[in-house]
Amino acid sequence: MLPSRYLSHWYGVFLCIWFIGYSLGIQSIISLNPLYIAICHCFGFILLELYHILIKHQYIEPSFLLYKTSLHILPLLLLLYLGRTHINRNAFLTLVVMTLPYLIYMGSTNKDIVETYVGDA
Repeated sequence: MLPSRYLSHWYGVFLCIWFIGYSLGIQSIISLNPLYIAICHCFGFILLELYHILIKHQYIEPSFLLYKTSLHILPLLLLLYLGRTHINRNAFLTLVVMTLPYLIYMGSTNKDIVETYVGDA
């Protein structure tokens, strides 16, 4: 899946690794703060889907939309359940560190980020 042209794939892999590390008690992974990544993963997806449905009038199978929505909202809900949302220390730094490799990858492959998300392709 990685490297992928979709940022949500990068965030999703990070969140999966973080949740596994959290459940195993790996301190170096727990010290990373996935809060802002989970927020961007969730609300970025919602905004993008609303754009495709309401502005571009694209039909998305309801069951598939429910599946995709669940995958993007679940990490934030799990963080809420774990009580990790009040901890903001290092959240922005973790977001930047996880987003920079994606931006470097997209730049090195000459892929357009805007076209990836709002284009017809």
